[in-house]
Amino acid sequence: MLNFLNKDINKLLVSIIFFLLIIFIINNELVSKIIWWFPELFGDYKLPIKWLECTNLGFNYYENKEEFIGCSKRSFLYGKIFLEIPYTERLNFFYNNILPYILIFLSIYLTIKIFNIKSLTSLAILTLVIFNPSTFFLFSSLNIDVLIFILLIFTSLNRIYFINWFIYFFLTFVKIYPIILFLNIFFENHKRSIGRILIIFLIMFMVSLSYLYFNFSEYVYMFNNISGNKAGYHYLFSLNSFAKIGKYLFNLNYIFLLFITYSIFFYLITKTFKKISLGFSEISDQNIFFYSSEFKLFIISSYVSITCYIFFSNFFHREIFLIGTFPLIFKLDEIFKKFPIKLIINLYLIKLIYSYFYSYFNVHDNIQYINGERVFSSLFIFVIIIKSSIDYMLMILISALSLYYTNRYLNVFKKKILNFRQIEY
Repeated sequence: MLNFLNKDINKLLVSIIFFLLIIFIINNELVSKIIWWFPELFGDYKLPIKWLECTNLGFNYYENKEEFIGCSKRSFLYGKIFLEIPYTERLNFFYNNILPYILIFLSIYLTIKIFNIKSLTSLAILTLVIFNPSTFFLFSSLNIDVLIFILLIFTSLNRIYFINWFIYFFLTFVKIYPIILFLNIFFENHKRSIGRILIIFLIMFMVSLSYLYFNFSEYVYMFNNISGNKAGYHYLFSLNSFAKIGKYLFNLNYIFLLFITYSIFFYLITKTFKKISLGFSEISDQNIFFYSSEFKLFIISSYVSITCYIFFSNFFHREIFLIGTFPLIFKLDEIFKKFPIKLIINLYLIKLIYSYFYSYFNVHDNIQYINGERVFSSLFIFVIIIKSSIDYMLMILISALSLYYTNRYLNVFKKKILNFRQIEY
């Protein structure tokens, strides 16, 4: 009955309907009940366009920071390569008035495209990931993560590989963490020999090293100012959330709390990985084609999500990258019923539903200041502890599953290496 939703024309029609609803929602002040809402849309998007405009006017951020900030009103937070994007007054109209809506539509369409709807649960998750406070937050601000998300899916589907390589290179030198997209080179083409993979990596490495050499001072500056805007206690998606909460509640050493949090996290990943390995031991690799779009999306999306979750204090709009893991997870659930597949699906569904309560209390918690210090309500702390716990469990499960399939692929890759050596000799 649900198969009609998997036809391309129907996916396009649903995308258009969802797009129109999203535009209505983010333009309606009612959305301010669950997200920080500003009457002017796309604030995080318009700032980078202003950076391009100021560069076009002749201001150089690296030579005269004060004059550049005087023009743009904010410090430059991306890699230098971003400033190579073409800019003219005519393009300015396109960038500010047309491209934002194209990006929102593409993110919705590609999300729907990669989902194979075969159950009410998959339909519910697809609907909730689009109509979710974190998504409203992302679309209303239009952070660069929207573009990275779109290009992550595009490169997983696109078979014109040199375009993909350019995208990996560009995004890496804009925002650093998209360097993970280079892993796609292993999965792009199952006919690609180990020799060709090594050559591609060597070429990309030399090109990247050359670019970094000629722009070294600019990227040293970027690394020294990489923090940008960090999430505090509100709208947080990060492994350090428990450490922040523990420091606030008990005034314990933050570094010590991080050590405990991270140690338990990696220990539980190891235990879960072993349990998955035992449960999946009788399953043939043929059940999962390592060069399928689902597998590519899962590996890249999981590693992007895990990296961001572990190393950055993310606002929760970066949870959008988790979407790319679910086409494979639903495929696994369809093929066999093994731990932790059903648990991941149910936990993610709970997370999506709970995000409405979480977001509401993020907006309506009346922060007080006593002796110059922020004081949160007990209810707010309780709400964010639940959110952090759900994230913690979900990321352990996804990390362990990602580690398991990375290990399975490495076994296949080792066979390629052995065959390559035999051909050489």
